[in-house]
Amino acid sequence: MDDFGTALKQNALVDFESLFLNSWTPEDIKDIDDAYWAFGNKDGKHYQVTLSRNYIGILYREDLLAEKGIKVPFKTWDELIDAAVKLTEKDAATGIQRYGFGQAFSPESPDPQVFPPSLIQSQGDMFTEGGKANWSTDAGVTAMNRQLDMVTKYKVTPDSAISSSVEDVYNEFKAGRYAMMIGAGVRIPTLQKESTFDGSKIQMTYFPSEDGSTFSPSVINGWNVGVWSGSKNKEAAGKFVEHMINAESDEIWMTVGGQVPVRKSTVQKNADFLSKPDKTYLSVMAEGFAKYGYAQPWEFPVSGWRADLNKIAQDILVKGKDVKAALQAAEKEFNERAGS
Repeated sequence: MDDFGTALKQNALVDFESLFLNSWTPEDIKDIDDAYWAFGNKDGKHYQVTLSRNYIGILYREDLLAEKGIKVPFKTWDELIDAAVKLTEKDAATGIQRYGFGQAFSPESPDPQVFPPSLIQSQGDMFTEGGKANWSTDAGVTAMNRQLDMVTKYKVTPDSAISSSVEDVYNEFKAGRYAMMIGAGVRIPTLQKESTFDGSKIQMTYFPSEDGSTFSPSVINGWNVGVWSGSKNKEAAGKFVEHMINAESDEIWMTVGGQVPVRKSTVQKNADFLSKPDKTYLSVMAEGFAKYGYAQPWEFPVSGWRADLNKIAQDILVKGKDVKAALQAAEKEFNERAGS
């Protein structure tokens, strides 16, 4: 998604209307029409379908929270921190030091951590209307302090987060080292299968907010499938894309692949499947897309912002850089790179 706008500006994609959408009924269009379908529209035409629709939220072990009498969803950030403090302890059975809240600050293949949802909920966006990074505001300083206080003040995120990648945290979560972590809904099926504990206890919830009146928006993401404008096989490629999102394929994508479907009708037809305890996360993701999602802009280049934010965290934690100064320096670097 970060690079989709560049592909559109370079006319690298063929519109789906000319390939297959012009033969669809209004009912078919309505069945897939949502925020993801609206992403990247240009001149009223569609150039992508988002598969592997991803929602970043709080993954947690239902069993451990139940032992402590902790209820979800968390309404405020303070509630989340209090829960993480209670959950930070040595595991009685294994002796493993378990932390309450897993985060990863390596710029390598980063996912958004606490900073983006906290900032977006407070000021509405991470970027200005002109595409400039807008991170060093008062809300940005508060958000970054909230994220890093979990390491330095509350000790619910280990110091190793400074160099941990998201893959490190996923591996440690399924090994029992974390009670909660920031993670992607699309990873839950694999975590459920590979965990050293009862994987069916892995659940997902939303990011809390400052005052508890709503949930903080999460940056929605995913992989976009389009057809290259330079292809000699555009028509065949269009048929393949259409096949990937037909009713039969979409149902397999959800029931076998464990992913949020593209079609609304797939959800409606599979109520029993979605009611299973180990499939609850799919409903959480779907509601997150509809109510608590933030679609990053495509009209200007934003690639690299996740790594930028993690480099800020490293500069503060390792080099002792002032929070506001670190945010300002990262803004400058992003804006120069993006040409905004």
